[in-house]
Amino acid sequence: MTMVMTMSVNLSLGYSGHLESGFTLIEVMVALAIFAISVTALTGTFQSNINNAARLKDKTMATWVAQNKLVELKAAYNLNRAIPSTSRKKDKVEFAGRKWIVETSGEKTLQGILINVIIDVKTDIDDDEQGALATLETFFVAKK
Repeated sequence: MTMVMTMSVNLSLGYSGHLESGFTLIEVMVALAIFAISVTALTGTFQSNINNAARLKDKTMATWVAQNKLVELKAAYNLNRAIPSTSRKKDKVEFAGRKWIVETSGEKTLQGILINVIIDVKTDIDDDEQGALATLETFFVAKK
């Protein structure tokens, strides 16, 4: 067992003859300031991580919605030979208790036998300038 003994020196003109131990007010205030700065930095980091987790959850669910729409288009194509439309189509879908906007657009390629289909998924809020959380792009063969 190691004993640590601290001594402080009294720099006054006289010597009091007894030992003083503990921290001065300045030392305590400096320690509290360092602690406060550390807690503030950690709080900002935690908040950033929470925001990133929520954003990743939204992007993952939007990707699932886009994949579901792609499966619908492929099923219609395989069953009925229904070629996806080249016009822009906007659907509202409910998935995982939330509402989503699914925008499907297509265009014929230069060769004419392929149709490029793009599926964009956004959250259902009144913001025309919001970007897509997920985008899928695929090609269909225009069967005759």
